[in-house]
Amino acid sequence: MLRKLFVVCGGVAWAACTAGHAETSAPPVAPPPTVTTVPMPVFQSSGYALEQEPAAPWSLTASDGSGLLLARVDAKAVVQGPLAFTELHLYFHNLEDRVREGTFQIALPNRAVVSRFAMETDGKMMEAEVVEKQLARRAYEDFLHRRQDPALLEKAAGNQFTARVFPIPPKANKHIVISFSQELPGERYLLPLRGLPKVERVDVELSVYGADGKPAKQALAQRNWQPDKDFVSAAPVAAQAIAAGTDIAAQIDIPAAGGVDVPAGLTLLFDTSASRTLGFARSVDALDKLIASVRTRYGAAMPLQVVAFDQDTQAIYDGPASGWGDGAKRALLARGAAGASDLGQVIAWLGAHAPKARVAVLTDGVVTAGSDQAALASAVKGLRGVERVDFVLAGGIRDEAMASALVRASARPGAVLDLETGLDAVTAGLGERVLVDVAIDVPGAAWVFPRRIPSARAGSHVMVYAQTRSPQASIDVAVNGARRTIRAAGGTDALVSRALAAAHIAQLEGELATTTGPAAATLRAEIAKRSVAARVVSSQTSLLVLETEADYARFGIGRTALADILAIEGGAVVQKHRTLSIATAPVAPPKKPQVVKEAMKKTLDVKADYKITDKNGGAGKDEDGPDDGDAEKKPEPKAAELGAHRPERDEVRRPRAEPPAPPPPPPPAPRIASRPMPGPTTETTTGMSSAGAPAADSVAQERGREAWPPPGSPPPLRGELADITAALARRDVDRALATAKAWRDRDPVNVLALIGMGEVLEAKKDLATAARMYGSIIDLFPGRADLRRFAGERLERIGAAARGLAVDTYRRAVADRPDHLTGHRLLAYALLRAGKHADAFAAILAGLDQKYPADRFRGGERVLTEDAGLIGAAYAAAAPGKRAEIDAALAKRRTAIASTPSTRFILYWETDANDVDFHIQDARGGHAWYSSKDLPSGGSLYEDVTTGYGPECFAIPGVAKAGPYRLSINYYAQGPMGYGMGLLQIVRHDGKGALAIEDRPYVIMNDHAYVDLGNY
Repeated sequence: MLRKLFVVCGGVAWAACTAGHAETSAPPVAPPPTVTTVPMPVFQSSGYALEQEPAAPWSLTASDGSGLLLARVDAKAVVQGPLAFTELHLYFHNLEDRVREGTFQIALPNRAVVSRFAMETDGKMMEAEVVEKQLARRAYEDFLHRRQDPALLEKAAGNQFTARVFPIPPKANKHIVISFSQELPGERYLLPLRGLPKVERVDVELSVYGADGKPAKQALAQRNWQPDKDFVSAAPVAAQAIAAGTDIAAQIDIPAAGGVDVPAGLTLLFDTSASRTLGFARSVDALDKLIASVRTRYGAAMPLQVVAFDQDTQAIYDGPASGWGDGAKRALLARGAAGASDLGQVIAWLGAHAPKARVAVLTDGVVTAGSDQAALASAVKGLRGVERVDFVLAGGIRDEAMASALVRASARPGAVLDLETGLDAVTAGLGERVLVDVAIDVPGAAWVFPRRIPSARAGSHVMVYAQTRSPQASIDVAVNGARRTIRAAGGTDALVSRALAAAHIAQLEGELATTTGPAAATLRAEIAKRSVAARVVSSQTSLLVLETEADYARFGIGRTALADILAIEGGAVVQKHRTLSIATAPVAPPKKPQVVKEAMKKTLDVKADYKITDKNGGAGKDEDGPDDGDAEKKPEPKAAELGAHRPERDEVRRPRAEPPAPPPPPPPAPRIASRPMPGPTTETTTGMSSAGAPAADSVAQERGREAWPPPGSPPPLRGELADITAALARRDVDRALATAKAWRDRDPVNVLALIGMGEVLEAKKDLATAARMYGSIIDLFPGRADLRRFAGERLERIGAAARGLAVDTYRRAVADRPDHLTGHRLLAYALLRAGKHADAFAAILAGLDQKYPADRFRGGERVLTEDAGLIGAAYAAAAPGKRAEIDAALAKRRTAIASTPSTRFILYWETDANDVDFHIQDARGGHAWYSSKDLPSGGSLYEDVTTGYGPECFAIPGVAKAGPYRLSINYYAQGPMGYGMGLLQIVRHDGKGALAIEDRPYVIMNDHAYVDLGNY
């Protein structure tokens, strides 16, 4: 086996809480005297040339994109029969003098099972608990907002695992522990190290238990070393089966199939999505070598078609295999790697462009956009003229399950091949017949998995698990009726039993992939139940660390981790039984001062009894009582309703005082505007004419405004993004492009680098490539609902050409995090702009019906209620025959169709636990913000959201008459999340169902900075 482990896109860290001490069980049981063995493959280091230079196998990166220094790696591993267990201790150092939240990502071996996730604090290890996924996410975010110490690890796409942890202390080390077991059918153990930066110390210890039950030891110790090689097992043999009690895990050989299936013509689909960015040139070279190998084996005259795909498709070459050359390679290199991976759209493209009879897909198999597995299988089955589809997997992150399902969908089953096994093996595999529905039986066993192997190549190795009715020293295994006896070595009970528990869960996961409706919900619940009981992370669970026993109790989470923690001691897998320590008291969350903020320049024109007395120069609490962590409250404005139900709210009046004088102004710095580059219009109308737009007030009214942004406020951007924005403001697009390209080439997985490149491409009117840049965020962070939403917000500015992908990513974000209110709203309005009124109405009602964590999105349900009235009005105008149905649906939710004009400014930010403040100024000198929510000219800010995401809404009932309105935001507190990123959305209603919608995305990087979002 070559490099089949980790690839990285981000990073995380954590702090800990409480723990206990451990007792250790006995080492593994000695094996029976005679054990069936299997020869191991010879390691071929030359195979690395096929793939790109490896990324670091793991990393810890703060949410603002800055990495933490990897200072030390301690790895221990044990191989027993065809199973291996690895315990990684990773030490990272935070170089900055501030607390941060981050992301740790690691791509584990295929079918690896994570069973331990822990972090050290004050010399104690705090163990994570296996928790149902949505419950774990709610708990993590709740404690993040309280500034306590949560950590969360989840299974992401394919074999990728990602973790979020807060806080990462300033100028301190963070010790992370992650343990996993894996299958090694016919493979050597490998721990990837290449790609890591220079590390102060690296220590690896491996024990391989052979047929005689004795371990072969192997070690690696390096100091101040930048790894130039991986750690690979040197042991030549291992037991073919391992048993513990009635549980047996065995590897079996698939017999020779006989016959060939030589391709007469081949369409190669080459994945150019963003996950292929690192070492893309080497990936193109690998494709070139593969084509040369195919040409040699199957003939130079063989028809060949090469098609690049990600979120769109580009034909690269079509002709005889002999004609492939440098010109086609240059076309691929010019396209580059970017965008989301949408296999559905390239299959649709094939359906319209006469592919060859054989199709091979060179990819990692991870689909991040478009159709799901069932729809993809149906699309493959429907391809006319295509007889067989093969998948050639490459890269560290991969989804073998998806690939295996799709190769079965064509007329003749295809193979799942691995580019890292070598060119000859892949080329030969394309011409071999694939066995299907291979029957597996273990006579007399109470349970066997799998009972059927859907497809397999001759000579390949697969894992089989069985539970016998009594302990057995050997088992009989029948493969397509051919029986053989396999003797088993003894193994650690917890390791073997956990492997079988994971197999049970894998069986249910396979059923879930093809199940819908109530049956799917039942399966998900069963998977979660088994996952928690076995302490195995699945698609339905996460590993969660909270700070105290009381914290777990508050969320109803049992402390199951007090037993069955697997560890490695003395070269053996042991079980660690822990006793409970006394929990510390919970830490109170920080509170937002109820004061006028320092940057404000003047007393606002409101009634005297609304003033605040600030006793601490901008850092005090209000006099009415204790600070409750929320924004200033004021009575509801006496304005006409927006045509939708307005919930009752309790308001508190508080006094207010003059703000302190601002600090001396810093040197001038570039500022980002609402539209930092010339680009496509961001406004979409649904039935509104230009006559519905408000007229601007006179220049004389404009002169009455205060200086804004306040003098002395810091610039909103820094670094390369500030340079790019300044160059675009000067219309120096070439300089901006050079800066953006160099930045992205240097740091291709940095979100801000992708944003900078996208903005330059928008300025150059290259909207298709700009959309691929924004789609790259989806591909690199498919499991992050917040980043999916942010990518969608950028894609919507591109216009109709990118709206399908925006809708898709919003839909996936909602499915992933239905408890994030803003996702429902973004999805509904994107569907409305796409002309799908019924879908938009259903989406907003689903958002309105969703239950949200208490006090998480203050004012948000009021916003959704009004949205339902507005979207209902647009739907009724587009489909008058549906009016009664719309009225009934809204009445059920105690609201109605909006029937009066209104203008609403909605602010989002996709960075949790950050505080972004909205400022609205009219042309008459009025200024609304969190301490003074009303404009005398009309309009109110509903709430001040301090927990992240928004939405903050400023609504003007009736016709907006005091324009132009100046719209801006202040980064009041970036917290641990680093830079802020989000969207201002403007929605105007004419009172008759016609809506105009405009998007203004933004980025802000510096605390207390202001971003000018333009006038309206």
